[in-house]
Amino acid sequence: MRASSRLSTCSSLVGPTPGHHQAALVFRLCTVVSGDGDLSTADGRMVARIKASVDAAEAERVSERTRRAKLQRARQGQPMTGGGRPFGYANDRLTFIDDEAEAMREAARRVLAG
Repeated sequence: MRASSRLSTCSSLVGPTPGHHQAALVFRLCTVVSGDGDLSTADGRMVARIKASVDAAEAERVSERTRRAKLQRARQGQPMTGGGRPFGYANDRLTFIDDEAEAMREAARRVLAG
């Protein structure tokens, strides 16, 4: 899952918890939107972890909304949206294009025939 990988990436960047005796790397985390973070301080690491958690939660919410919308469209018998036109169908995604549909049937016959 992407969200958990972001959190684990953040944790590996932030480094060990206090009490671990390792050489400290001091660097500044720069982002485009969220602002900079100083991972050499406890507060900087805390803020980085919070931002990663908020980001992960938002990614999960987007995923949930997308799944619900796709399920709703399927239950209503509506075609899926997004992406290019499926081969064999017109732009409305409901009407067959005879030549393309026949090409798909022929391909299926060949695959099944070995």
